[in-house]
Parts: sequence; C-alpha cells; structure tokens
Amino acid sequence: MHDSSTVTDSKPQQAWNICPLTKFQLSVVISLLLAYSLIYLIYAQHHAILFYMMTGLVAVLMASLYTSGLLAVIYMLIMINKFDKELEHCTTTMIAITDVKVTIVDIKSQK
Repeated sequence: MHDSSTVTDSKPQQAWNICPLTKFQLSVVISLLLAYSLIYLIYAQHHAILFYMMTGLVAVLMASLYTSGLLAVIYMLIMINKFDKELEHCTTTMIAITDVKVTIVDIKSQK
C-alpha cells in the first residue's frame, strides 16, 4: 500500500482524463460527425455524386487509419529490435556459481 505520508512531492497532482481533448473540442468533433451523418443519410441517398464523394471520404479515412496503425506496429518492431541489439552489447558477462573458488584466508594480527 502506498502511504501518503511518505510522499515528499508537494506538487499538486493532476487528474487523469480518458480523453485528452477539452469539452469544447469534443463538442466540435461530435457536432461535425453529427452533421456529416445527417448529410450522408438525408441528401446522399438522393444524389449519386454526393453519395460517391462522401463514401470515398469515409474510405480514405479508414484506409489512412489502418495504414497509420500498421506503420506504428512496424515502427515499434524496428525499435524493439534496435533496443535488443543495444542490450546485447551493454550487458556484462555473467559468472556462473561453479566458477567461483572458495578459499579461506587466515589473517594474523601483526604485533
């Protein structure tokens, strides 16, 4: 258990948020999505050009999200590989217990 009396840090702690956006930014994003959805549902079903344009926009968005996710995974795999190679060069040689020779040394006091 963490004892609060052991904390020497006097800085105020900031509460953690699930979403890093402010309420205003969230409301703007939600209103844009709502407007896009309403236009898509109401007008795009009657106009073929608008339907193809809006569907294409959704397809481009999904493809870019998928591609950025794949690139992020590839980047992480490359960085893990680089860190593993650095660790191989930085670690010291481990000595096995069988390599240690136990000797008893008598220390005589000098008078």
